[in-house]
Parts: sequence; C-alpha cells; structure tokens
Amino acid sequence: MIKLIIAIFIFIIINVILAKIDANKILANKKINHLVNALIYGALAAVNFFFFKGLALIFMLSGVLIIRKLVFDIMLNIFRGKSWKYISTTTTSKIDQFENRIFGYNGAIKYCVYFGLLIINIVILFLL
Repeated sequence: MIKLIIAIFIFIIINVILAKIDANKILANKKINHLVNALIYGALAAVNFFFFKGLALIFMLSGVLIIRKLVFDIMLNIFRGKSWKYISTTTTSKIDQFENRIFGYNGAIKYCVYFGLLIINIVILFLL
C-alpha cells in the first residue's frame, strides 16, 4: 500500500512540473512537442512494471493515465491563468481532440468523470 501512495504522489508532482513547463512554452508562444511529452511520461509510467504485477499493474497504469489527464490538464490551465475547467478549442493534442469529441467543451464534466474513475481505480488497487 505504501508503494501505491508513493507512486501516486510522484506522478502528481511530475505532472505539476510538466504542466508548468508546457504552460511557460504556451505563454512564450513556443510549440509543444506532444510526442516528446508522451515519450517522457511513457518512460516514467513504465517504472510501474518494476513495482506492480498482474491486476495491480493494469490498474496502476490506468490510474497513471487518469492522473495525467486530471493533474496535468488542470494545472496547465491554472498556470496559464485560465479556469481549472478550461478546454482549448485550438488544441493540437490528438488526445485532447478525441476527448473533445466525447465530452464536448465542458471541462467540469470531463474532470468529474476522470475523478470518479480515479477514485474507483484507487479503491480497487487498495483492495488487491
């Protein structure tokens, strides 16, 4: 259980840092390379393979992705001076474009769904 708490905390901190870096790029009118971001985060998420196995690994990896969407997106908005639930209509992120097709431009609904999924995910991980 302590591994789970430490992993969640580390991923939250990493996402805050990455959101700050990208917010600074956006505010400076610099391009964000989403592939580089995905590779960095994928490498960090891969560390879970050393600490979790079986169902715990599956739920940990899905939890890491949910944490990414919740923490990174919300912190990016805040660092840019936007509302926490802001949704860009001009995003170049393929993931964001896919989400916009599902949730529309209602960030509150999107983040509530992700938060609910994260709670379910964490409860399952604690029960495993």
